[in-house]
Amino acid sequence: MGKPDGQERDRMLLTSEEEPYNSHLALWRAKMSGLAQEMGTPLNVILWRAESLLERIDDETAQAALQSIIRQVERLIPLRQQLCALDHGPEINSHVSAPEDLAERPQAGC
Repeated sequence: MGKPDGQERDRMLLTSEEEPYNSHLALWRAKMSGLAQEMGTPLNVILWRAESLLERIDDETAQAALQSIIRQVERLIPLRQQLCALDHGPEINSHVSAPEDLAERPQAGC
């Protein structure tokens, strides 16, 4: 193998200088993705149960509380998807499953 030319030396130097940063970034992405994975099932269960209870309850105060829970969970779902996309790319499944569905098939996504 011959000596690297100037551009090749520059590329090698930049690559070696970026390596610690890239390694740290990769670790951070993996941790965020792991956090997103752990959030998935609890969010699905909370959302499903709140929606299920909302359909069966007539008390307006309880309905307002359940609607608040649903709104807050729905705000967290896109954040979870963004965290999943950090490590797995933007092509993830955003389907929210009922708990009994989760037992039948593994949830796709991150």
